[in-house]
Amino acid sequence: MLFQIGFGQSWRRVGDWGNDYKSIKWVNTNVGFIGGENILLKSIDGGLSWVEMGLPMRMDVLDLSFFDDQNGVLINEEGQIFKSTNGGGSWSSPSYPENLTLNRVIHIDENRLIISGDDGLILRSVNGGASWSIIDVPTDASIRKVFFVDQDLGYAVSSDSEILKTFNAGESWELHDSGFDVALNAIYFTNDTTGYAVGDQGAIIKTEDGALNWEFINSGIDTDLTDVIFNPLYPLVGVISGDGGTILRTDNGGLTFIGATSRTIENIERLSIRNETNNILALASSGVLISSNNTGLSWTLRLAGKASDFNAAAFVTDQKGYIAGDNGLILTTTNGGTRLTDSSRPISLPFNSAFFVSGNAGYISGDNGNIISTRNSGANWTTLNPGTNKNVNGLYFLISIRGLLLGIKG
Repeated sequence: MLFQIGFGQSWRRVGDWGNDYKSIKWVNTNVGFIGGENILLKSIDGGLSWVEMGLPMRMDVLDLSFFDDQNGVLINEEGQIFKSTNGGGSWSSPSYPENLTLNRVIHIDENRLIISGDDGLILRSVNGGASWSIIDVPTDASIRKVFFVDQDLGYAVSSDSEILKTFNAGESWELHDSGFDVALNAIYFTNDTTGYAVGDQGAIIKTEDGALNWEFINSGIDTDLTDVIFNPLYPLVGVISGDGGTILRTDNGGLTFIGATSRTIENIERLSIRNETNNILALASSGVLISSNNTGLSWTLRLAGKASDFNAAAFVTDQKGYIAGDNGLILTTTNGGTRLTDSSRPISLPFNSAFFVSGNAGYISGDNGNIISTRNSGANWTTLNPGTNKNVNGLYFLISIRGLLLGIKG
């Protein structure tokens, strides 16, 4: 079955995306893909710009992997697998076991791929993702991430602090105990014997004998850690990500880790380094993308979306307008939405409706009888008293001082 999405020719996306990002994959120095909450992005200029691609259906992309700029596989939260042979232009559904919870997907080479999941799940493909089979694995824990050192040697971590190892490209796996009672979320090896794993409660562990023994590295924090990556050009330099915008960096092979300023407080989900560069990109929730050109020493905010739902828009010209939404969200624009200025209010209630009687003067209404007005294009807002605490869902003004409102319960 072939899936292809066509977007309306009269609409285009403006502003940054606010969807949670889950996965990033570089296939060469210039071409990369990002997947997440109902979104798929592609860059052909090393991450300077991103173009939105069509998904096979409305879905949350949990992970994706591209072998080159044409051949890729993505998985979603419903346990579905999709395959593309034209750079994400269209997607087909291969043969795979259904009703499974999937977590990650990785290319070993052009033909061999691995998907990990809950309940000790390993799926393996030997034909480029056209079909998949279940591999017997000696654990029932959730397998969080798989990493391959070369085309045969691979490692994986589980939610039960276990380490799995394969010598035959995932055809069979052996189990090793890390010795630490904490869920592990990511693993990375700088060579066939030296590797690092990170997990919940700030856990960092290291092996130098191919996962036989592990030593604890003190991170100094108890934040859940989500990913770990080292620079192939300088294997002593590594970066770890975590919740709350956590970034840790080492330049001595993990002897010490020092915190870096990430420019975000969002949970950082994934790290990826552009091939043969020192450029690391990190994905976070709420459409946040940060990057570092010195392997994690300093960071720049590249994308910063809005996770709150948009509920109302009022444009007074083709360029000047106002957008309102959940959690007190108010955005203003003077260039048709290309750039949005945040004028949000410090409340947790949603705004539901907006109406402007002129370019500068207007009203916004929301839940719990919340109505505010501005006379200076949103620079300042005045709280009004409508005489009700019911949710106000609509506003309409006949003239600047005479209007109507409607809400719940008539």
